[in-house]
Amino acid sequence: MIGNLIELVEIPGKDNIESTYVARLLKKAPHPKAAKDFMDVLTSNTAKDIYFKYSFNEN
Repeated sequence: MIGNLIELVEIPGKDNIESTYVARLLKKAPHPKAAKDFMDVLTSNTAKDIYFKYSFNEN
């Protein structure tokens, strides 16, 4: 997307790994405002669009 030459490598379904990414606010986070701001970014519509664009979406 930034002009670098890359190739797509297809990964066979049997070798592909599916992962779940989890994020959570901690009750005693050392920087609670930064933690909340980060969670707001992760759950924003903009972030959801990015997840979808790069296939980090639910099937």
